[in-house]
Amino acid sequence: MIGPVTWIAIGLGLMGLEALVPGFVIFWFGAGAMLVALLTALGMVVDQAWQLAAFFLSSLVFLGLWHAILRPRFGRKTVDETRDPTVSGQTGTVVREIRPGVPGEVELSVPLYGIRRWQAMSDQDIAPGTPVTVIEAEGVRLHVVRSQAG
Repeated sequence: MIGPVTWIAIGLGLMGLEALVPGFVIFWFGAGAMLVALLTALGMVVDQAWQLAAFFLSSLVFLGLWHAILRPRFGRKTVDETRDPTVSGQTGTVVREIRPGVPGEVELSVPLYGIRRWQAMSDQDIAPGTPVTVIEAEGVRLHVVRSQAG
């Protein structure tokens, strides 16, 4: 038999690991361990095999509830934060050729966030030295098009 204190330690350890691993999955196994600690303390689950079965079953139930019910309710309902609208409309010059599916590099006229050169993508071939306009930013990658002649 694994004691309730051990199950609490396992639960807290798994919940703490969630800080290192993205996805909010390991947390629910920690919650399962905490539930087994409670059941063991109450004397409802004494045999180690039943403790392990209760741990895995409760962890999967918690994980299923999170994905099916809780996550959609508490999920992000805002605009995609990986896209930065403040970069849109900025102009620059291609310094490394851009081809569809092959990122190049753009030097912006005005450095943004302390960055002067950015990785850039486009649906068209754009040669070095060509002026471009940013249509959107996704993280640190810009999506650009050739600038319109004045």
